[in-house]
Amino acid sequence: MKQFLLIIFITLSIGFSASAQFAENNSLYLGFGPTVGNYSGLDLNFNYALQRKWSAQIGIKSGIRGAKNKPDDFSGGILGILSRGLTNPKDEITSYQFLVGKMILLDGEEGNFRLNLLTGPSINKFRNAVNFQRSTENGVIFGTYTFEMEKDSGIGWMLKPTFEIPLGKVIGFGVSPYANFNSKNMAYGLDLQVLIGILQPSRQSKSRY
Repeated sequence: MKQFLLIIFITLSIGFSASAQFAENNSLYLGFGPTVGNYSGLDLNFNYALQRKWSAQIGIKSGIRGAKNKPDDFSGGILGILSRGLTNPKDEITSYQFLVGKMILLDGEEGNFRLNLLTGPSINKFRNAVNFQRSTENGVIFGTYTFEMEKDSGIGWMLKPTFEIPLGKVIGFGVSPYANFNSKNMAYGLDLQVLIGILQPSRQSKSRY
């Protein structure tokens, strides 16, 4: 999916860069960075804004957390210590988001500080640690419990208001509190984004960068 988004971004960027009229009225940019919350991981998204009024985003968000079903006396053993917890049970979520929104300029027509109110459906895939069984052998080495990874999927709805700060024509930063309501649970947190692309329509942007 990440490769798919990158191909779309490069293809559209090349095509649209040939059209001065597009750059005069529209924005086209990539956002990426860490996400923190009840799941922690990475977020990658592709954004389009029409005349700095309406917006659309497609993206992927992937995160992990400590397994909710983990017994209180769970120990990862020597292997868990040596791997710095990488072998310990975790719950995982991958969300594919398809959002639309309304863009509000918070500092007038300059548009150097704007709020992008995004919302829309999400497709979510889960891998959760379940069926914990106390280990009867090699617990000191491999841990006190064995477990299985259960796969599941479902449809959700995401709210993602994004504060965007273009530092010029092609680079900026964004901060996005989000909530993903889905059939399994609610994922929520904060995205910290680096924005790269056509951030400001050339008609409004006066920056030389």
